[in-house]
Amino acid sequence: MAKAKPKSKPKKAEKQKPVYWITGNYYDTCQRWKDICALIEDPNVEIFDCGHNPDNVADALKVAQAADIIMALKHKDLFDHRVRIIKMKGLPPDYNLISNYLHLVNKDTILVIDSPIGYVKPGSKRFISAATSKFYKLIKSNGVLRESPKEARSINQAATWVGKVLDDHNRTYDKEAVRLMVELCGRDLDGLYSEIIKILAYEPKKITVDTVRKCIVPQFLRQAWDLVEDLWRRDVNVCLEHMERFYQTAGREVGESFQGNIEMLMAVLDKYFDLLRLAKDACGEYPSYDKIRGVAEGFKKKPKAKEENSKDGKLVEWDQDKYNPGFIYRTVNLSSFQSAMRWSKPEVYSAHCQVLETRIALRTAQYNEYNKGRVKLMIDAMVLHICKDMTYSDCRKIRGD
Repeated sequence: MAKAKPKSKPKKAEKQKPVYWITGNYYDTCQRWKDICALIEDPNVEIFDCGHNPDNVADALKVAQAADIIMALKHKDLFDHRVRIIKMKGLPPDYNLISNYLHLVNKDTILVIDSPIGYVKPGSKRFISAATSKFYKLIKSNGVLRESPKEARSINQAATWVGKVLDDHNRTYDKEAVRLMVELCGRDLDGLYSEIIKILAYEPKKITVDTVRKCIVPQFLRQAWDLVEDLWRRDVNVCLEHMERFYQTAGREVGESFQGNIEMLMAVLDKYFDLLRLAKDACGEYPSYDKIRGVAEGFKKKPKAKEENSKDGKLVEWDQDKYNPGFIYRTVNLSSFQSAMRWSKPEVYSAHCQVLETRIALRTAQYNEYNKGRVKLMIDAMVLHICKDMTYSDCRKIRGD
């Protein structure tokens, strides 16, 4: 009879090593780093900036390579008996060499990688993922991987994250202020954190909607919001004075242009007057937040140009609301909006049509010095019509329709 083969003993699970890979948005990554340092009392921290060294770069400007990390793991200061934390900021192109020396990581020598999961290929802008590398797989299976999102999945998640950061800084705030911040800055968490730092430096007390408007909202956007309210009040003299100030400041900020500011102004007017039209259809003269939110739910925001196509060539779904609940709530509670809701339905439709037609005409207009006067005249005619100081047909003649 053939002898039965002895049963193989099950392999013991390898003990988790104190090697950490932290990646994601800046704030959460910093918190992870602080948590790791807090595990050790008075650690000896060595930080290496890692990356690619171009040819002929001076020695003083060189960044660490895999050999430098290996050398740090192998050698220890004989006169310093503290626990070492070796931190890699970024990945060198030859990072996989470190895989063969991870056995040197122990309770006395901790390795932390603070980097995206990959690196930019030298000489190009192409990102090379490290997710399939031996180095990454070893850390994922035997170490600790801490990934934080770079972008929130929704407006609500982004607002919750902002609230958490403000709580960590022991600051009080209005929820509406947080919602406005997210609406203005988007769901990118690094972008939101940079704005939070600005607000924390500006406002030592409670953070309100007014704080956010002063710190984050560009000057032209504040002017656009004010113009919308003046139009809804139909205060023609104030509107024309407002537009004159806008023309004087448009395009003067760094990175802005007169044409760009005009296009953004028209986009703001289109959004607000479109919401007014929806509200008028749903509510009549008396605005109701619940009714307006109900009819606005089906409207989605177009993805950015770079997001329109996914990697597999399929179109990205329009999953972001054009009118989110916070925007609707703030707009409905404006006294000027409530005044505009008392306009007749034909007046509301005519006003929105004027905004749309003027916006289309401005897209084909020439924005040189010679034609700036005509651009201003078309916008002023739209303002006069909305304020009931010019007929629809006269506006069309000025635009040349």
